[in-house]
Amino acid sequence: MSDTHFNSLIASEAFEQADITLSQVPQRDGPAPIKKAGHYTFWIRKLKPFMVMDDPQETGRIGYMFFNETASILFGIQHMELAGYQVHLSMNLDMINDLYVGLRYSAFSPTSIAAIFQTLVRGQNPAS
Repeated sequence: MSDTHFNSLIASEAFEQADITLSQVPQRDGPAPIKKAGHYTFWIRKLKPFMVMDDPQETGRIGYMFFNETASILFGIQHMELAGYQVHLSMNLDMINDLYVGLRYSAFSPTSIAAIFQTLVRGQNPAS
């Protein structure tokens, strides 16, 4: 049995870092929700507020290797949906799988994550 722990201090630091990097984005009305989602995803993944402890007695179990990556992507998607975007995942599951593997093993900037998120939405920015 695995045990999952959430560190709220690390999560707070992730949001603070995202707000700092977002404040450096020059935009008249502030950063767009997709841009924010990219920054939040980046910092949650980077600082890893979740810790999953596998039971060493269990064998043959992969565990939750991509837990923080998956949580960060889900948070970014939820942020876009709360901003009024329609996020379509059904046709993009392979891309999502590639994204969480990529987030773990490759270097992604907040802007590149936002660009990937842009491909998951249909239509225009709901605010425009």
